[in-house]
Amino acid sequence: MFNPHDSLWYIYYTARRATKSNTSVRTPIGVISSKDLIHWQFRGYCKFDGIGGTPDGAATFWAPGITSYKGRLHMFVTWKPDTTSIRGFWGGPTILRHYEASPDDPVTGWTLAGAMTDTTMAALDPTVYKIDGWFHLWFKAKKKGVPQYGLFLMVSKDMVHWEDK
Repeated sequence: MFNPHDSLWYIYYTARRATKSNTSVRTPIGVISSKDLIHWQFRGYCKFDGIGGTPDGAATFWAPGITSYKGRLHMFVTWKPDTTSIRGFWGGPTILRHYEASPDDPVTGWTLAGAMTDTTMAALDPTVYKIDGWFHLWFKAKKKGVPQYGLFLMVSKDMVHWEDK
């Protein structure tokens, strides 16, 4: 995404560690930036509510979807509190969370805005975009007791009030 505050392009990514035996847990969100989309600089790992900023943190963060709205950055990301379990959905319960940050602190300034799902489904891989005045939040999820994943959609005009579609 382009950040007009510092005129840099940013990529936010799941920072899996290829040398670890289980690369799906305790993953932070890594950040790189570029002025020209050719040369990239590592900026660090995201902090959420002041916690994190390092590999192998206390929680798992996965596959962020990022957008900006009204001078704020918005991240939708899979969060998994139990970092040691390999039971159940994708190693345990997952929640799709919404975080916000100021464009002048796009790495360590993320604060929780709300939860988009609860533990009744395993939500993964959110993406968010705006069309005709509506934000569309798409994500993959599996409800408890249902063997297959489905594609889910939520929409909002204001990034606060969301409607299941």
